[in-house]
Amino acid sequence: MTQQMPKLASYKRIILCADGTWLASDQGDKSVPSNVAKIARAIATSGPDADGNIVKQIVSYHSGLGSGDLPFQKAIYGGIGRGLDVEVCQIYDFISNNYEPGDELFFFGFSRGAFTVRSVASLVGDFGILSAVHMSHFAEMWKAYRENTDGEPFKKTPWYQQNKDKLRLTEDLRIKVVGVWDSVGALGIPEWPLVRLATKLGIAINKHAFLSDVDYAFQALAIDEKRQTFLPTLWHKTADAPAKDLQQCWFPGVHGNIGGQAEDPRIAGDHEEIGDITFAWMVDNLSGLLTFEEAAIEVLIKQHQQALAENNTKNNVINGWGCGPIVSNFSGLQGAFFRILGKQDRTPGNYPRAPGDGIDGATNEYFHPIARIRKSKLSNYNPMSLYGYSIEKPGSDAGWMWNKKGGQAVPEYVMRPEKKMTMVHEGGYKTTSSLSRLLCPKTLLADLDGDNVLLRHAYITEALLVNPQISRTCVEKVEHHPKLRITSSSVLIKDLVPSLFHLLGVNSGARRCSYILQSGERTNGEPIMLA
Repeated sequence: MTQQMPKLASYKRIILCADGTWLASDQGDKSVPSNVAKIARAIATSGPDADGNIVKQIVSYHSGLGSGDLPFQKAIYGGIGRGLDVEVCQIYDFISNNYEPGDELFFFGFSRGAFTVRSVASLVGDFGILSAVHMSHFAEMWKAYRENTDGEPFKKTPWYQQNKDKLRLTEDLRIKVVGVWDSVGALGIPEWPLVRLATKLGIAINKHAFLSDVDYAFQALAIDEKRQTFLPTLWHKTADAPAKDLQQCWFPGVHGNIGGQAEDPRIAGDHEEIGDITFAWMVDNLSGLLTFEEAAIEVLIKQHQQALAENNTKNNVINGWGCGPIVSNFSGLQGAFFRILGKQDRTPGNYPRAPGDGIDGATNEYFHPIARIRKSKLSNYNPMSLYGYSIEKPGSDAGWMWNKKGGQAVPEYVMRPEKKMTMVHEGGYKTTSSLSRLLCPKTLLADLDGDNVLLRHAYITEALLVNPQISRTCVEKVEHHPKLRITSSSVLIKDLVPSLFHLLGVNSGARRCSYILQSGERTNGEPIMLA
């Protein structure tokens, strides 16, 4: 009997990636790739969907503003932001040339590249997609869209009503993912009227309200960024937004750390130690949504470990998870420019309202565990952005929590073991552990899992709830038992079965009881005999 070949899916995945200012991984230089470049390179050309069909994955990478060779070009395009309109047009044009009804759209960006993809996603969600034949109308459409600053739905504006018949738009589409690293304003400098007038800039509309056409949105944010002109742009989820998931997670580091930005390859290890963790967090969130190249992921893990070891030996860098150096944005000639523009500490958990647009909604913020680990290991790590926060240990029904008097409580992100990574492997595909858990030292991972009541509950439920004698009360008794510590790394559930039944007070006798291991597979396919 011949094995049936998997079917080719009727749709494809289109992945748009826009890099940060001065960053380019498509121009043949020796610049260290940012997280945007890494994800563009790591995505496989195809992957399975939930039904086992093979989906083509098409990636388009766009280098950052000011990434040209000339110093003048870097200064003007990067420092002021000229060229943003060109970026938006290029990305939208790629979508227009490749999109077919039913395709899934993914957007990834860092810094002003994050602003760019958010702008394009807003445009696609609000407006639709022009066919390649009708792209001649894009310039006037984009101009009308970005000038619609009064909050009126674009399709109700006079311009749209007058021109909709000639546009022939593809509408009623869904955006699968928008994933960004530290999204900031378009320019990175105050949008002074004189600057706009002098440069004749067109400023894109970058909405704070969470897009109703997006299924998943993820943003990694920098705790330690202090440049006043790099204030974060958080999403706010309104009550009518039907999105499946919005997560915005805070990490130690400045803007460049979060995006994996390193201008000198020799310092990539210590500069990108935090960036690798923010990259892994993004990949984890794409569990079941995209497929990656195994070779690319293996290289990243190897380079991460080698760079940390080398820096620890040669440069006396603290070799700890999340404890890599945080760079200064206020040193040198460029730093003098930012010192003039001013400093402002960020305020995690205190972005309830988007400035100027009247949007009030949930931001779904989290602190990544490396923030707590860094504070515990480095006595001098006390940024003003975390001032006033107390870190509460997990309670009976919740994980770690960051509390601040007068502010909203921010939960700690949980690196859940059920988040898997699908990769191309030996001509087929395989699923493995999440990248975050692969990068985290095993002993620390065991501590993180063991401290988290949410994971303890998951493991116990997975292990024993096939037995009808075990009531909900009994399960709670096990979860909160002071002598029982269940982790994903240090203990196998099969070794806990006798002690669990003893704690529960259940007389098993010679009864057969099947249970499921953490991997989701039964032991040898057979139930376990309990004495």
